[in-house]
Formats: sequence, C-alpha cells, structure tokens
Amino acid sequence: MREAKGYKKKPILLLIIVPLFLLLLLEGAVLIGSFYRQGIVKRLRGNAEEITESRVQTRRNGLESRMTGQWMNLGHAMQKLNARTERMLAEGSIDLMTLDQSSETARDYLSAATEDLITMMRANRVTGAFLVLNHEDLSVSMESGNYWNKPGLYLRDLDPNARASGRNDDILLERSPAAVVSDYSMSTDSGWDSCFAFGSNQVPYYDFFYRPMQAALENRDRDWQELAYWSKPYRLEGEERIAIAYSVPLRLESGEVYGVLGVDILLEQLGNYLPYQELDQDGDGAYFLSFQPDLLKPELDTAVVSDSGGCRLVTGWKSYFNLPDAYVYKQAIRINSSIYGDGQCWLGAVLPWRSLNAFSRRLLYSSGVSLLLSLLLGALGSVGVAFWIQKPILTIVRGLRKQRIDQVIRLEKTGIAELDEMTDTLEELSRRLLRERENIRYERDHDFMTGLYNRRAFDREMKILLEEKAREGGIGAYMMMDLDNLKLINDTYGHAFGDHYICAASKAIRDGIGNDGLYSRVSGDEFNVFIYRQDGNRKRVESVIARMSDALYSAYIDLPDGRRQFVRISGGISWYPEEGTRTEELAKKADLAMYVVKRASKEHAQRKQR
Repeated sequence: MREAKGYKKKPILLLIIVPLFLLLLLEGAVLIGSFYRQGIVKRLRGNAEEITESRVQTRRNGLESRMTGQWMNLGHAMQKLNARTERMLAEGSIDLMTLDQSSETARDYLSAATEDLITMMRANRVTGAFLVLNHEDLSVSMESGNYWNKPGLYLRDLDPNARASGRNDDILLERSPAAVVSDYSMSTDSGWDSCFAFGSNQVPYYDFFYRPMQAALENRDRDWQELAYWSKPYRLEGEERIAIAYSVPLRLESGEVYGVLGVDILLEQLGNYLPYQELDQDGDGAYFLSFQPDLLKPELDTAVVSDSGGCRLVTGWKSYFNLPDAYVYKQAIRINSSIYGDGQCWLGAVLPWRSLNAFSRRLLYSSGVSLLLSLLLGALGSVGVAFWIQKPILTIVRGLRKQRIDQVIRLEKTGIAELDEMTDTLEELSRRLLRERENIRYERDHDFMTGLYNRRAFDREMKILLEEKAREGGIGAYMMMDLDNLKLINDTYGHAFGDHYICAASKAIRDGIGNDGLYSRVSGDEFNVFIYRQDGNRKRVESVIARMSDALYSAYIDLPDGRRQFVRISGGISWYPEEGTRTEELAKKADLAMYVVKRASKEHAQRKQR
C-alpha cells in the first residue's frame, strides 16, 4: 500500500512504556522512602508466600491421591480384558495375528469389550476410556512415518461426576467400529472414526499408545505397573478437546502383548481440581501442571494452566506468566517409572507480585499523603496515556464497522507501527477468508470425483428454479439415471476402473447438456438431471435429452484386457409441470419410470406420456 509523504510509523511501545516507566519510578521512590527501613512489606510477603506454598502442598497431595486412588485403577478392567482375550483365543473366535488388522476383524472383540470400558470409565470417574489393539513393533513405522491404522475403542464422558445414564446416552463414541454404534445405540462425536486412522490421516502414533506399547515389547520382564504411562497433553485427531492420559499395555500370561488400555482426563475436568480462585481474592493467580521440558528448547516448556481463562494447555508457560514479575512455587509429582525418562511433572502456583502483596499495597495506600499523591499521578498518567492511544484505535474500529462482509477489508493507516501491521494482517486475512469461502462453497456443492453437483446442491438449485418459474409457463424434464455394469467393472477390474467408468459417464452428461440444464451425481452410480425451457418448447427439451443420450452412448473407457467398455445407463423421465411441480413429485415419478425401464430394458430411458 502506498504511504503518504512524510508518513512515519511510531512503535506503540514507545508511546506507552516511556510515560508508564517514569510513573513507576516516581511511585517506587515514594514507597521506598516510606517503608524501606521498617521492613513491613518483606514480612507481609513472607507470610503470603507460606500460605501459597501450603495451598500448593494440599493440592498436590489431593491430585496425587486422586490419580493413584481413582484414575489409575485399571487392574480390574485389564484382568477382565485379558480373561476375555484368552477365552476368545481358546474358542478360536479371534486370532492375535489378525486382530489388529482392521475394525472388521476386531469387530466382535471390540463390541464385547465396550461394556468393560464403560464400567471402568464410570468407576474411575474419568472423561475418557480407550483400547487400542496392536501386537507389532511400531518403532520402524514411527521412524519412517509409514503409520498403520489400528482398530480400537475411544469413549468420551464429558461429565463423569454426573449421574450415569442407564442407556449410556451420556457417552460419546470417538473411535469404534460401526457395529459398536449400532449394538449399543450410543451417539458418535463430530470427529468419530471407525478406527485409529494413523495411516489414513498420516497422524503419528499417540504417546499414550506408542510409548507403553514399545516399553512392553522391550521390557517383557517388567510388571505392568512399571510399564504404565502418563502422557503429556494431547488432542485426539478430529477433536478440539485436550486431555492427559494414563495407559497400560495389555499382556497375556504367555507374555504376548496385544494392545493398550487407558483413561483420559480432559483439561476442563482437571481444572475442577485446580481452583485458581483460592490463591488470591482477585482471581489473578494460577495453578499449573508442568511437564518435562525440552532441554534443548526450554522456551517450549509445556504446562496445563488453570486461571481466569479456564484450564488449558500453554506452551512456553514461563514466558506466558512473565516469571520475573511473578512468584512461583512448585512441587514434583512422580508419574512414570524410570523406563520413560520423563518420570515426573510439577504442580505449582503462580501469583503476580502485585497480587501476592495485595495486603501490603493496601497498607501502603493508607499510609499517607505521599502515596496518595503517587496514586493520583498514576491515575492521571493512565488517563493521559489512554486518551493518547485512543484516537488511532477508534479510527480502526470505525473503519471496521463500515466494512462489508463480502468485500476485502480496507482500513485507514494510523501511523502506529503495530496497529498498521495489524490492519495489514486483517486485510490479508479477509482476502484469504473470501478465497477460502469460495473453495468451501465449491467443495460443499460438488461431487469430489466428477465435479458435478452433489445431491444437496442439486435439490437446492431445483427448489430455487421451480419457485422462480412456478407461474411462468415453462416445461422441463426430470431424469433419474443409474449406470449399468458398474458392479461388474468393479468386481472384474477393480474400483479404479469403476471410478473411470463413472467419470466417463459424468463427462458425457456434462458435454451433452452443457448450460441447458442441471445435472448431479447423487450417489455411487446414480445421476439426476433437470432440463428446463422457459418458452415451453418440449421438442427443444427432447433435443437436449437426445444430445445427452448420444454423448453417453458414445462414451467409453479402455479396459486392461484391451477391450472398450461403452457407457450404458438406465433411467426414467418425468415432465414438469404435467407430472409434478415440486422436486419430490418429479423424483417419485421419474423413479417409477426408471423401475419400469429396468424391467423392460436397461438401455433406453422411459419417457412417460400424459
């Protein structure tokens, strides 16, 4: 964007920090002169620190007790699953070598194990329970990035402390075979998948699955409690929620490892046990659960933070809290055995010094005229700074209010570097959003393989067209068509050639009709077409139908054996408005006509007469 002559950007830090810094120096001089020799502030600070340390100790003991006494009680569920596995192996209903190949091979086992996971999740009062099946060494797959899909279960209870529903309608399925959905009539979450699709989605194996699994394979002489693993916070693919998980390997008496069992605690639930409000009356404090930092990049230290913004995951939490301006106290919690290296985390509290010393500040505020003058100067200075930076901010706000949602944002320059950078970013973001909206609209309305309208878009356009033309006397033909021979091609030459066959038919429909009608692929081999003439000329509609038929019957694909497979299609036609004025009526008549055609001949469309 072209800048005006004499235009000069000024950093907002320069506009704010300099006056505030001078103001703080003045207030500090007054405070030091009044109370430095008395040592009152130091003694009050010591008392506040002791109170904070006592609260951290209490919360640490409570959290550790809940972890060991409730969340980590997986032994009974593990015994039941092992017994079930041994029994099904003896019966021959499962085979460990194929059990983890797909959700289909593990369907019966997972359906039977679902009740065990529900019972465990209810008893442990956790927000999630999972079971991932695997008997193979995953290290090579992990290193190469060639991940494998794994069958399993992942159940979600968003409120484990609420009274359990007898019909399990308070449980969501995150991962499960489709058979479990129907067997238990449970709802699926928005990110549900039939398996842990590591390979399909190119998602690395979750730590809660990979690490105890590999530890069990590499340490077969260790007890399962030594192999248990508390994971760092993670987000399940397709789910926005963040959780920490406790998992153990599943191992038979023979020593064969066949999967991982575990539970998770969502951060929203974990926040209930870390009430930041108790740290200070203004709610400025925070509890944190910090995990083993990356020693090479300590700024990436990860922590679960519970503060006024909720319980959430923060990366680089030390910078987030601006520790030089805050008091921190933490205590270690041993969570994993030495096998994993990262065997401990830290529970702690953070309080800004201003919050920790709130009482001493209130004492200072009432100490005399000097402090009153200091506060008055601070208030006046703050007001001045607020007015100083208010104008450019209001300029941006007014500019944003004038913008239209369907146009790229254009904002006036303020002369402040950071604000101008923000407006540039907003303008660029609006361009991206407009482009993305067009892409989303296209993907929403079109079949991904053929580029034709999908069912929803076709029905929508039909409704719009019929409502606009209802009283204008036009004529139209609604066609429903099914591809012939698609199943034979799929079974004989594979689905790739079946897709070529569908695409050849789609291209023929598009070439034959052009801009003279609507056409869509509504399912695997089903196409819908509507040709409309405003002038009511039926012959012109029939000529478009004939043109489409010629294009279809001349379309073909080359098969691997050297033959050509010509496109063949069966369909039925209903006429607007004689046989209906609504999409549903026309579709019903066309479907009936197609049924008659299929009985009589699969190569000619039935054109119904009045």
